[in-house]
Amino acid sequence: MLIFVKTDYMRSIFGRINFNQNPVNSTLFTKSLESFFIIPEVKKELAIESHIGFGQVHCSSLTIKTNHAKDKNLIFVSDSIIYNKEKLAEILQLNQREITDDEIILKSYEKWNEKCVEYLIGDFSFAIWNLEAKELFCARDHLGVKPFHYYKDENCFVFSTDIASILEQDDLNFSLDDQQVADTISIIKSEKFRTTYNEIKKLPPAHTLIIKNNKIEIKQYWELKPKKSLQKKDAEIISEFKRILIESVRCRIRENQVIGSELSGGVDSSTVTAIASSMIPIKTFSHVLPDRLIGKIHPFKDERGFINLLGDYCKITDRHFIK
Repeated sequence: MLIFVKTDYMRSIFGRINFNQNPVNSTLFTKSLESFFIIPEVKKELAIESHIGFGQVHCSSLTIKTNHAKDKNLIFVSDSIIYNKEKLAEILQLNQREITDDEIILKSYEKWNEKCVEYLIGDFSFAIWNLEAKELFCARDHLGVKPFHYYKDENCFVFSTDIASILEQDDLNFSLDDQQVADTISIIKSEKFRTTYNEIKKLPPAHTLIIKNNKIEIKQYWELKPKKSLQKKDAEIISEFKRILIESVRCRIRENQVIGSELSGGVDSSTVTAIASSMIPIKTFSHVLPDRLIGKIHPFKDERGFINLLGDYCKITDRHFIK
């Protein structure tokens, strides 16, 4: 039985596994899911199998699809966008137009198991419980765009994209991490795994987490290793950088979507906006100074002139200025 939740691109996920085999308290579990609710239209879905509970919420219509995946019993929740979906669909021999991001993750997991993250390019935070192997596999994307928090003691393991939902499990004990609080106040960066609470940790970017036999194993699957020099000519470097940049923008544009760009007058947002506008009609959103403050606040300058120059050049008519 594969319990597969097909949703939109922004979700919050939550799960709990009781090592002592005690049934998951459905009332308490639902309370944690409802902590995600910020608007009335939020939808929730949950799957509770005795001492295991998985759930997620989102803001669009929800459908449940059950299937069998290579004789494995899986429960899966995810907040993910996969950008190399077309390439992976080709490798996995899937219909790239019909396959979803979540299905790509699951099919990759079926083929490569924990090494699936080495093939995924995107922003993702997900958990897969294998009922047959009694193993939990969790992963966070390379740069940590999507959050993943967890709590573990001798009785249970709890995970979530949001700390607040873990705190709703009022049968657990939490205490403030004074050092992390002090670091935050003094603008010092704490270790990547720390949170405001001693008992709640963050899975660092580019890491996986496996729970097997009540033991936790955390592995780093990727590391950025800058090179001091490149054995290439400047023209080759520029050409390759341009190719990668254009492809990075292209793979993030999906069909039948309204695309928006946060556009300032700077080089980075202008470059991305210009590339995107050559592929699909877009809307731009720009934060600018109120008219009454133009020229009065140093060193901040109003960038509407640069923004409009780019908009005119790229023929972007749908521009929005936020003052």
